[in-house]
Amino acid sequence: MGDGYNFQQLKKHILPLSNAAAWEVAVKEWSLVGIHEADEPETCPCGHFPIIEICSIHNRITGRATEVGNICVKRFLGLRSDLIFTAIKRIRKDPDKSLNADAIAFFHERRVLNDWEYSFCQNTMRLRSLTSAQLSKRRDINHKVLAVIGRRGFQGPQYLGLSARPPRLIRPGLAGKPSPTAQPSPTAEPSSRPTPSAGTPRNAPRVRGGPGFP
Repeated sequence: MGDGYNFQQLKKHILPLSNAAAWEVAVKEWSLVGIHEADEPETCPCGHFPIIEICSIHNRITGRATEVGNICVKRFLGLRSDLIFTAIKRIRKDPDKSLNADAIAFFHERRVLNDWEYSFCQNTMRLRSLTSAQLSKRRDINHKVLAVIGRRGFQGPQYLGLSARPPRLIRPGLAGKPSPTAQPSPTAEPSSRPTPSAGTPRNAPRVRGGPGFP
């Protein structure tokens, strides 16, 4: 390709980390498990430079993991990371906007959004008019998502249960030389049972309403 994305070079990076020898089969072994934006331009395994939108992918058979640029993940691996990055750009430009369905599902699976926030986002995603409380909650959620995008390795505390083996992160040019396992950021869901504050009866009724109507 004349645009700097070298498919053959990407294959040489991905196939040794895969179980299948045929590319058409090997790509089915990989899943998108994390995305982030690099602080400084990086190089994709395909050789393209610069890239900022980075995707972490994981092979559920071999247990291997690596990082690939957003364009290659969509173009060659068929994983729609571009839809999630589109949502990120949308809420960065206007924090009053909603995440799209792909981003809501992705960040919920990675434990960035808890169950309540997931339901809230679903229920309010297509609403044109929000109450002041709803709009404030949407902004809080968007700020949380934007904050986590700047961190590597936020895939979640259980790495989505994709493999019993701990993933080994392979950077471009280091195929076969695993780096230390990436440690996920603490994004565990908050307890659904609030801790009573001093002087508050343990059985005091909750004030917050249902998802979408805080």
